[in-house]
Amino acid sequence: MKSLRLTILAIALGVYVPNLWSADQTERPQQQQQQQQQGGQAGRAGQQAGQSGQSMNADHKLASCIAIANQEEVAVARMAEEKLKNREVKEFAKMLVEDHQAFLKKLSQYAPEAAHENAFSDLTDHASKDGSRQSESGKSTSGNTSNITDRANTNSGQTAQNRDTNQNRDTNIRQAGSTHEGNGGHLDMVQLHREIAAECIRSAKKEMSEKDADEFDECFIAKQIVKHGEMKDKLTVFERHASGDLKQLIAQGISTTEQHKTKAEKLAKQLESGQSQSRRDSKSSSKQE
Repeated sequence: MKSLRLTILAIALGVYVPNLWSADQTERPQQQQQQQQQGGQAGRAGQQAGQSGQSMNADHKLASCIAIANQEEVAVARMAEEKLKNREVKEFAKMLVEDHQAFLKKLSQYAPEAAHENAFSDLTDHASKDGSRQSESGKSTSGNTSNITDRANTNSGQTAQNRDTNQNRDTNIRQAGSTHEGNGGHLDMVQLHREIAAECIRSAKKEMSEKDADEFDECFIAKQIVKHGEMKDKLTVFERHASGDLKQLIAQGISTTEQHKTKAEKLAKQLESGQSQSRRDSKSSSKQE
């Protein structure tokens, strides 16, 4: 009887233990498969998040560089507006300011710094401020001699201070974009574009200041033809590396740039024709005399 019970127990254990082993072996691969699937999904999610972050970072840099170029256009057009003589050219300069400001507002969602449409106002306003300050100092020659001397010394000190401030600002801009050994030779491309834009504004200001009234309009229009040609090429390359909505916005910018360039070329022909007519009238008048 005892032997029978042991036999029954052995048989029961013999049947039960393999079933447990079989169930465990069946569940374990499923758990491993689920873990692998979860790990793969997490890895893909992390990879997608990384790619999205890189895309956002790239779009921010592209938008920042485009914004700087537009800020440069606004600065140069504003510099020229007051000195332009031809009515259509003045209207063109005003249109450039308005169109580039509108584009900057659209870019600001990708690069908040794009909202600063007067980013280079210190480069365009400094000379006029110094000029007005000097003219005010020379308005009156009457009064106490010592007061005049004091005002002259004050103005001289302010001018020197402004000069030092501008020199320090330019030095800081150059240093901010320069390559340092401490940061592993990293070069900030956005800062580099900002330095280039500042240098272009200074060059444009110097070039236009050297033109007399009769040449100024032609100089401005010629510069706009060149700059908008360069802008189109830059935007075309940037569009290839942009993503999503920014890519579409850059495409709009390319279209607007082409319109500006076409308008500038038309104005250039009109100015050239007007100059030719003026020369013919001048020659005709001299012959009659």
